[in-house]
Amino acid sequence: MKLVRLLVYTNLWISAGAAALFAGGYSVLGGGLPPLRTLTFLFCATTLTYNLHWLLAGKEYCAHRPEEKYQWYARHTYLGWLIFELALVGEIWGVAGLSWREWLYFGHLGAIAVLYNFPEHRGPGWLLRLRRIPFLKIFLIAYLWATVGAGYPALLLNRIDPVTLLWFAGIFLFVFAITLPFDIRDMEEDRAHELKTIPARWGMEISKRIALLSAGLAGVFMVGAGATWSTTLVITAAAILLIAGSHQKRPELYFTGLIDGLLVLFVLLVYSY
Repeated sequence: MKLVRLLVYTNLWISAGAAALFAGGYSVLGGGLPPLRTLTFLFCATTLTYNLHWLLAGKEYCAHRPEEKYQWYARHTYLGWLIFELALVGEIWGVAGLSWREWLYFGHLGAIAVLYNFPEHRGPGWLLRLRRIPFLKIFLIAYLWATVGAGYPALLLNRIDPVTLLWFAGIFLFVFAITLPFDIRDMEEDRAHELKTIPARWGMEISKRIALLSAGLAGVFMVGAGATWSTTLVITAAAILLIAGSHQKRPELYFTGLIDGLLVLFVLLVYSY
């Protein structure tokens, strides 16, 4: 369990999910095996982005939060900074290989990621925190991941067609579906902070139904885009089971370990062709 917490809480697990999602999309859209430099770039970019929030928040802030993950952060801040610095080295190597089109593409994604992850108690008061905009959070998350799993492969392969749009829609709906359980987990806290989310507004049962419907539609769109039905069935069935079993009293690793881990399954698509 120590290794599991290390992988999950340092966000190396979700970073593997980003690389796997891109690799799956790159294969589905006809690119074959993805380039190592691109995988390194996405892995390190995700590590930097996801660790930014708690590292900027600071050790003292984390120590005063009751959640297990924040207590872990407070005890292992030095490890977080070490991984952040190593990821920065990998990111520099990956960024050096980007074309000008990729620079433009990731410019707006980087701005969204920073504005979303910046701690509310740090920085100038005028700085826009995207987390605070009602109902926007889940759509932003789905959009960001769809750009990684569909938009970026399409950019590299110069492919914009109905198949690409179907794949983008499938990834968007899939991430939307697996993000709703996180909002269910945070429902009471979001209500206390007056953050408007789907579960905070309409409750857990309706949110689960929306998530299950989204996961099912995602599978249909992904198969329509050319993903093998057997692999898609494995991915969507796992998502449906975890969504159905989600509730507020589930441990943190149920969400950040298992549900986030669904993205890692997309690597199976690489070996389906």
